[in-house]
Amino acid sequence: ERAPIQHVEKMSCPILLLQGSEDKIVPPNQAEMMYAAVKARGLPCALKIYEGEQHGFRKSENIEDALNSELAFFARVFGFQASFGSGEQPNLHIANMDEQERDETESAPSVPSAVEEKRKGETESAPSAASSPSAAQSKSSLRGLLLGT
Repeated sequence: ERAPIQHVEKMSCPILLLQGSEDKIVPPNQAEMMYAAVKARGLPCALKIYEGEQHGFRKSENIEDALNSELAFFARVFGFQASFGSGEQPNLHIANMDEQERDETESAPSVPSAVEEKRKGETESAPSAASSPSAAQSKSSLRGLLLGT
């Protein structure tokens, strides 16, 4: 009843699970089941299992990687640029986020084809200086064109 997996249907936020492979308090299979359940709900989630670690991490390289993984996870989820002390971003797959980004990239039209589609509706004559959009308007239009808005 107190187990988090019993309450997955109430979850609405991304989750990062950092698990020791030799954890006796929270066995790794519980983290794996939680990850699968959260992933099935469609929420962004990530799971990293650290070999040889228990409930509290002891190896300095694993502690550093776990902290950098937290930072990388938050940066991706909240959309900010992160800087890592070691200079190396940890390898972190975020389910339901990486796939969405890949799908959006694959389905987004290339810039030239999107611009060509936009131009099909325009007249062949060049616009006059008075009707030329400002740089800000052009940037906004291009952003809308690329994002499909």
